[in-house]
Amino acid sequence: MAKDSAHRRWQVRVLAGLFASLLTLSGLALLAPAPAQAAAPIQRWSQADTSGERWAISLFEQPDPDFEPGWRLRLNALGLDQRLDHQRPMEVQGTTGAHWQLANRSEEQVPAGEAAIPAGSAQFDLAGLVPRPSNALPLRISIPLQDAPDRDLMLSPEIVAAISTAGEG
Repeated sequence: MAKDSAHRRWQVRVLAGLFASLLTLSGLALLAPAPAQAAAPIQRWSQADTSGERWAISLFEQPDPDFEPGWRLRLNALGLDQRLDHQRPMEVQGTTGAHWQLANRSEEQVPAGEAAIPAGSAQFDLAGLVPRPSNALPLRISIPLQDAPDRDLMLSPEIVAAISTAGEG
C-alpha cells in the first residue's frame, strides 16, 4: 500500500511537471512574434498599347516596410524611347463609364532619398480603385508620358481579373 501511495505521488508530480511545462510553453508562444506572412507572388504580363508599343506590367504587394503597404501596378516600357511621367496619376476607365485615378508611386522603385527613378518605369497605387472594377469588364489605362501624348492600353481579361481581386483573401 505504501508502494501504491508513493507511485501515485510520483504520477501526480510528473503530471504537475508536464502541466507546468505546457503552461510555460504556451506563455512563450504568446510572447513570440507572429510569423510574417509571405507576400503574394508578383504577377507579370506583357502587352501592347494602342500604338503597338510593348509594356511589361507587374502587379504586386509593396514589400518595402519604408513605404505605405498596398497593391501596386508597375509599368515598364519595353521600347527605349518611352519616358514615363513620375508625377502624374494614371487614369483608368471602365466600359460602363467608371473612372479612377491611381496615385503615382514611382519614387518607391528606388531607395528613399535617391533621385534616379528609371525613366522607362512607373508604378501606381491600386488603393485608388474604389470600388474595385468588375473582373469581367474591360479596363483602359492611360499611361502618363513625359513630353509625349499619354498612351492608351486596353488591359487583357487576365490582368483585369487579377487587378479586380488584388488583396482579397
